Amino acid sequence: MGRKLRTMNEVMRPAKVKSNDDDIYRNGTQVYVRNYRPGSEKWKNGVIKGKRGKVMYEVAVGGQIWIRHRNQLRRRFGERKADEPNLALELFFDTFKLPPGKPTLIAANNKKGASEEQQPIRRSERKRRAPVKFQESELFSKRGGAKKRRN
Repeated sequence: MGRKLRTMNEVMRPAKVKSNDDDIYRNGTQVYVRNYRPGSEKWKNGVIKGKRGKVMYEVAVGGQIWIRHRNQLRRRFGERKADEPNLALELFFDTFKLPPGKPTLIAANNKKGASEEQQPIRRSERKRRAPVKFQESELFSKRGGAKKRRN
């Protein structure tokens, strides 16, 4: 019939409550904005400046206006800035009286360690064979069809 018929059981169910998610982000709301630029923080601080359509928002981020979808925004409740370094790391340095410095990457292959304990590369002992290639003529001759005619 094109629509769902209502029965007595349907009448007994409570009506669906429509959520009003449209007003989650209002002008001036502080949010975290997803940042897709390489080599940068994933989330930046921003402030909602306006709304474009039902799900798109204009967000002020560092003096620029970014346009983001609602699912690329998160509400910001605290005052911690996403651009600031992690405070826990600074407390760690103070607790153990370590000099603050940039983390260094440890090389995976030390030349000294590799020369002392050089092991031979393990190779597979499995015997390999070439794949059987598909041949169209064999397929048709086995089934009995598509043979060449003699005139």
